[in-house]
Amino acid sequence: MKLKNRLVFFLLFITTVLLILFLRQCNSTNNWKNKLKQEKFENTQNIHALKDSIKEEYSKNNIKSFSKAIAIMSKEELQENFPDLYNNFKNEFGEVKYITHTIVKYKDNGQTSNAIVELDSNHYYVGSNYINKDSTIQIVGKSYFYANISKIDSAYNLIVKPDITVYDSISFSIGLTTGIKKQDDIYRIFVTPDNKNVNIVSLEGADVSNFINGLEFPNQQNKKKKWSVGPNIGYSIILSKNNQVYHGISIGIGVQYSIFNF
Repeated sequence: MKLKNRLVFFLLFITTVLLILFLRQCNSTNNWKNKLKQEKFENTQNIHALKDSIKEEYSKNNIKSFSKAIAIMSKEELQENFPDLYNNFKNEFGEVKYITHTIVKYKDNGQTSNAIVELDSNHYYVGSNYINKDSTIQIVGKSYFYANISKIDSAYNLIVKPDITVYDSISFSIGLTTGIKKQDDIYRIFVTPDNKNVNIVSLEGADVSNFINGLEFPNQQNKKKKWSVGPNIGYSIILSKNNQVYHGISIGIGVQYSIFNF
């Protein structure tokens, strides 16, 4: 009888060990698949970020917008592929989640009325106050010059000598809406100017905090779960109803809650 019990115990032990190894192998295989999937996603994202040009499009309200794929890179990869963006990144205080660099080009035309003001003998300036149509640009300045009129044999001779132009005030006001969006399975940074005369001529961005990975692979970013179900093997001490204590190796399937993770 004892031999039979030992044989049953041995078979249960072997079965439990094999089951644990099988589950660990399945978990390891699943982790590798997720890791390869994540690497493929990052490579596709970074290829678009490195090769694609700025995409010009229009929003739902027919407002011109600009977008480009955002990179998912470590600090070292950022330094290698986007050195200028990396220099801006390392100069920031605090923990940077993602960083972008945008160059704006404004194109407009207009006119202003000029007024000639005499300062002293033969010294004048032309004053101007330019404000464009939507009041986003204002330029206030004075262009100085010298002018002398002389008469020689009933003929007048005008001599004009240029001086300097002084800009008393130059102001530029423009609003930009920026963010990250997913379009055609690629995450892109977008910039939407409030003014139609603004064009984005350079746009670079990088996620350096696994923010996008957390959106695509949330299970890998979460902390270890407290609850778990699975086979277990251990050494147990059992107190029976008759106040008798039994101890020995135990094998089974249980539910457990982890208070501490190491």
